[in-house]
Amino acid sequence: MSRHHSIPCAAAVPGRRREPLRSSTLPATALVSLAAAAALICGPARAQTIPASVNVIEGLGGVTGSARVVGNSDAIANFSDTRANYAAGYAISGDGSTVVGASNTSSGVARAFLWRDTAGVRDLGSLVSSTNASFAASVSRDGGVVVGHSEVTPGRWQAFRWTLSGGMENLGTFAPGNAGYSTALDVSDDGEVVVGGAYTASTVDRAFRWTRTTGMVNLGVLAGGSFSDALGVSGDGNVVVGLSEIGGGQWRAFRWTQSTGMVDMGTIGGFAGRSAATSANTDGSVIVGMSVVNAAGQTHAFRWTAAAGMVDLGTIGGAAGNSIAHGVSGDGSIVVGSSQFSANSPNRAFVWTQGAGMQDLGAILAAGGVNMTGIELVSARGVSQAGDLVTGAGVFSSAAGGTRPYVARLPAAGGPGVPGLTTAEAVAQSIDRLARSRTAQMVTQVLLASVHLGVNDQISCAPQCGGAYLSFGSFNASVHGRQAIDSAWSLVGGAGLGRNDDPGVDVTRTVSLAGALRFDPADRGPSRPFFEWGVALAPNQETTYTRTYANGAGNAEGTGRTRTHFAQSYLRAGWVQRADRRTELAASASIGRTWLRSRAYSETEGDNNPFEARVAAGTDVTTLASLGVQATRLVHPRLELSVHLHGHRSLEARSDLKATVRGFGEVAPQARRVSWLQPGMRAGVRLSRQLVLDLFANASVGPDGGSTQAHGGFGLTGRF
Repeated sequence: MSRHHSIPCAAAVPGRRREPLRSSTLPATALVSLAAAAALICGPARAQTIPASVNVIEGLGGVTGSARVVGNSDAIANFSDTRANYAAGYAISGDGSTVVGASNTSSGVARAFLWRDTAGVRDLGSLVSSTNASFAASVSRDGGVVVGHSEVTPGRWQAFRWTLSGGMENLGTFAPGNAGYSTALDVSDDGEVVVGGAYTASTVDRAFRWTRTTGMVNLGVLAGGSFSDALGVSGDGNVVVGLSEIGGGQWRAFRWTQSTGMVDMGTIGGFAGRSAATSANTDGSVIVGMSVVNAAGQTHAFRWTAAAGMVDLGTIGGAAGNSIAHGVSGDGSIVVGSSQFSANSPNRAFVWTQGAGMQDLGAILAAGGVNMTGIELVSARGVSQAGDLVTGAGVFSSAAGGTRPYVARLPAAGGPGVPGLTTAEAVAQSIDRLARSRTAQMVTQVLLASVHLGVNDQISCAPQCGGAYLSFGSFNASVHGRQAIDSAWSLVGGAGLGRNDDPGVDVTRTVSLAGALRFDPADRGPSRPFFEWGVALAPNQETTYTRTYANGAGNAEGTGRTRTHFAQSYLRAGWVQRADRRTELAASASIGRTWLRSRAYSETEGDNNPFEARVAAGTDVTTLASLGVQATRLVHPRLELSVHLHGHRSLEARSDLKATVRGFGEVAPQARRVSWLQPGMRAGVRLSRQLVLDLFANASVGPDGGSTQAHGGFGLTGRF
């Protein structure tokens, strides 16, 4: 199933990757044919120095701060540890929503993982216990079925098929009592056909094809051979490809169907030597892999069709060096893999098409305008069914430890396209920042509502007071006031029209309303309690969100416009103290809830946004607790000063933010609680007994609520 599947170097059996999982528990022996195949299909890898303590998912790039960990949290313990910088991402689902592979735990045991958009990283466990290792090698088109192998006793591995509902199922072996080894290396689009290799009673490995109906079926060997392994399966599950021994220490690529059985695909040019078929397209009409091309044993990637046979795809650098094809698009027109420029040179990711031949993927992206400074793409392991997205491993000079998986978007054939290069780490961080932008928007709305509700005024002003404000920072023109109902009850509130912006969000038009019912029994004396219930609304805001993410060595921006709706409800209780005729002190506590609803929107695709996102409609809900103190002092017959400080802390936070990003599927941020301070002050100049000129400033001070935002202005207040 080559749209997303790749056979890793030193491939899916532990102990045979040239780009290894460090600190992993490896079996003493491995499947004989696959271990030998590793030496066959993997050319010299780029030299890497990886610390022995590395315990992270290479397949996801060491996302920091936003990834969710589900299942056994210890299994992916260092997923958000920036020191952790290597593991294995083996495959990506056809719909782009799911990455599978293996990552070391904090105790150094390799475990299969599934990274699926909203669910985050999931430890798939093992067939036996939490101390046994496992590896995920491939995944179905929708991400619902994962296959691989798991340790069942120390050093002994067997194939599994995993689903969310059924967990990890042992597919067994051909040996009596399920003795020996097996491994599952690929799965069909619908997840119903699994292929790989398994021991027989004589401890010889044989290619298998498994379905629920037939169980594990032995596909046999080519003439003269004793062992075989299935490395890939077509998307429809009807064509199986792999390698088989033919005797004399040689291996050959094979193609298997129900009607033809196992057929030797030969070698390029008919040279004696080895070949292996790694992947097939959707209907199995196009097969890719590697083959010997001369008597010296040099190997090249090939593309096979029934009409043309095995066609040599060459190398990036010409005659010298080796190459291998790992994946092919759904229609078979695009092939990806790894190639050297010359013998013993570092590997480079390649893309092959009929018109352009084999090209360095990094050079393609650079020509398309992507900044590739400090980036080396060392392999291309999979390609999307449409052929526009390529996934593999690259060395990023900006990353600790260097190696990260990537997703590249190719320029559109025959058109300008939107080429790009990014990582799951960068995408996840961009969605996390988008969530922070929505939080900052909520914080600003809470501040604006508090101005409408009289945060700059004393608790007990005249029975009737009101005025108009003009504020800047976030531009807002507003009116507010207090109307006494009787000696204890009053209504306070206000309304405003304006705009505001925070990092990553620009509200270009907002109408805000707020109102509260306050109980302040002034007839109880200068020291008394007060209570308040209030609501605030800012409906139908014109809002623009900007999402920034890494694109190569530079940055890209995705911009989308939508409508948002803010609402708040709260209960407040406090104590007011008239220290003397000139001084009022007050303290209060409140509990409430805020809602920020965003309509669905799509970012604009363009030259600076190759991985555009579609953001679903959703609501961010926050339960908010607040404490506040304030003081008002008439320092001069014509001058009064007020200061206040409120601290806010979310007790509970839930976000429905989900973004479907090209090449990565649906991504969601980790829900996070926030806290911030809201200081403010007002200077009132009494123009007359009833009219006051106010100068005021308010701010929201992070860090959790976003960057510090200041709002200041002036207004006139009348008291009657």
